Amino acid sequence: MTQFQRTLKALLEGRKTETSRIVKPNEYTWICGERSAPWISGGTYVSLYSQVIAETPTDTSMRHRIVWEQDKDYAIVPRRGVHSVGRYRVEAIWRQDVRTLTLGQVDAEGFSDELWVGFWWTWCSMHDRVKWDEFVTPDGFPRSGTEVKQMLMKRPAERY
Repeated sequence: MTQFQRTLKALLEGRKTETSRIVKPNEYTWICGERSAPWISGGTYVSLYSQVIAETPTDTSMRHRIVWEQDKDYAIVPRRGVHSVGRYRVEAIWRQDVRTLTLGQVDAEGFSDELWVGFWWTWCSMHDRVKWDEFVTPDGFPRSGTEVKQMLMKRPAERY
């Protein structure tokens, strides 16, 4: 089950083809290959993963649970406590700091904001304690994507 409160419409319309999430401290992965990284110039490759596994301590040992698995499909749930409205398939899993997303990746996340600001505001409202006034100038106008990115690059990396 995956909740998509903020991007449900884009997902159901086929405009959302990527989903970023925080890697939790108790999660680990298995490397299964490589792909070119469009967010890094020079033809750099990044590792692909077959699974994301959560490790949880029990009274006597560690419990291992697969959180995400490549080539597996999952239910689309608008919010907790309601039935699924469809399914989606995980085609690839890789690690990337969301502050390095390209415009194409932001669009694939279901945001059409050319300055990344809409995506970053949504991300920060879920994963960081950045206040809205940090995204706007003193006279109330939205900051540029470059200004917001510079501000976010100073934030703790584990939130991105």
